[in-house]
Amino acid sequence: MPFTHRRLWSCCVSRAFSLRSQFAIAEPSFYATLPTWVPSGSSRHRCIHRRTSEADVMMTVQRYQIVSHRPMCFWSAMDTEEWLKRKRPKLAFKYAHLFIEHYISGRILVEITDDQLMQIGVDDFEERQDLLLEIRKQKLFSDLDEVMKLSASTFC
Repeated sequence: MPFTHRRLWSCCVSRAFSLRSQFAIAEPSFYATLPTWVPSGSSRHRCIHRRTSEADVMMTVQRYQIVSHRPMCFWSAMDTEEWLKRKRPKLAFKYAHLFIEHYISGRILVEITDDQLMQIGVDDFEERQDLLLEIRKQKLFSDLDEVMKLSASTFC
């Protein structure tokens, strides 16, 4: 099957949580979903689970750099708009003005819910779920980046 549009899915999930619920890293031996190419129009996420080493985690973090060097909770509304444009250009075309209009900063983005997305004007359920998934992944990578920075600074 030829890929007309490629989307890259990647997330790290604790054994205690399912893919659709909460993203977390609870222990050193966690399961990670490796990046897999999904054809456009596919509604299912294909995930390959395996145990990962710290080197794999570092490589994944380096591959998915955040929009700015600042933690996600310090992003402005313009930073969140830029992040949305990079991660989901089609959704950004429809909803980026809502993020600016309602001043969805990084701090708000981290804690935004499905109902709140519906209130600001994201009406389609699938698009809200896609946005929430991207937000959770970005929060996870941002938190992981902060942990790596803290652990690197304590050993110096």
